[in-house]
Amino acid sequence: MEYTFFFDEAFHDRIIRLNKTGVLNTMVDNALDSYIGVFWGCNSKDLPFITSNISSFEEKHRARFGLKEDQELKSQIIAKKNFSHGIRSFNKNAYDFYWDLFSLIKETKPILQIEIISKTEYVIRQLFENIIFDRRYNINPSTFIYSLTKFFNVYHTNELLESLFNIHDTRTSYNFRKILLNHLKCVLSEIKDIKRKQREYVALKQLYDIISKSKISFSSEGEYAFSYIPDYHGLSLLLNELNISNSDVSLIIDNEEKTFQTGMEFDFNSIEQVDSKDNIQVRLSDWIAGFIGRMIYAIQNDEGMLEDKIEKINEISNNDLSTKRILDKSWFELYQKQYDLYLLIYNSFIIGHENYWTTMTTSNCDQALLLYALIRYIASYDSFERFNSIEPEMHSEYYNSKLLNELNEYYKRIEHNI
Repeated sequence: MEYTFFFDEAFHDRIIRLNKTGVLNTMVDNALDSYIGVFWGCNSKDLPFITSNISSFEEKHRARFGLKEDQELKSQIIAKKNFSHGIRSFNKNAYDFYWDLFSLIKETKPILQIEIISKTEYVIRQLFENIIFDRRYNINPSTFIYSLTKFFNVYHTNELLESLFNIHDTRTSYNFRKILLNHLKCVLSEIKDIKRKQREYVALKQLYDIISKSKISFSSEGEYAFSYIPDYHGLSLLLNELNISNSDVSLIIDNEEKTFQTGMEFDFNSIEQVDSKDNIQVRLSDWIAGFIGRMIYAIQNDEGMLEDKIEKINEISNNDLSTKRILDKSWFELYQKQYDLYLLIYNSFIIGHENYWTTMTTSNCDQALLLYALIRYIASYDSFERFNSIEPEMHSEYYNSKLLNELNEYYKRIEHNI
């Protein structure tokens, strides 16, 4: 059998670097730590049927948004403010767009393969490859990278980031290690008696002990070019899981030279670059990637979820570290039709796409779980009446518990290499 797959990406930072104010470009407003890549594909004989459905969808919504026939319908057509509280804050056009999109996915049943890759972790992995560990430690690479990535995402300061991106000799390597250890020490001192931070305390104490007895031999060169190998690695793993040979797959991707060159290293039947403006199938990948990225961004940046920003690590005692961070209740103040859309997303986007490699993350999968746990939580209620019988404040608590349980289960798996 022959298969055709299409690909596009969202929240794509080609180069990871500090900006002029010392802030990582993946941490500025409107940026997301996760790179989102979406493949969708099908048996080539089914492509005309699916394409016809995509065309009908696009024609309807191009007219809805007042676009001319030569204008591309991109995921950005849905304004970011629609996602502030997830589906609860969708206006009519946004609601109809995603209802029809996920109905299309449910009807056509494409093969989906999704990458949600932490850009911070990508940098941390370069560091990990250049640490000389004390031989007395039996290092689990996955837990080390996960814990250090999470530490940088939550407790970074400009000082720490600047030292990471300024390693080029023995002196600057030593300086980075000294600053990192001081950050860990300050955080450990503040969280040791906080109940919600106890698992984190143990992980960070292990990090401190390991790094304090390790040597860093590393050159950061000021920036990192993002790698697209995880895209094709994830797709190859899913194809293998489905007993499809890479050589039976033709790829069509949005114009991106480095993504194209990386794909050439894998043994697909063919790979072709196109302009998404001229390829409606690639635009389907864009619509899906845009939804995933914007939902994750909205959850992560919800006021109830945000940790206090740290200006100076030695002043971290001024930060509120003890208050539990939970999603605002507005996310759960749903009408019937909004609940129904979450249910449709669950049935079209998760059910039927439950292969292990449907979603590819690296060690840090936290942002992927933010979204998947939310969809699974809402869909766990067998009716809107049952869902609506619970106060929104309690839904926030229950979702938080589900998310923490899924994160803890994941950490146990990587801790024991399962």
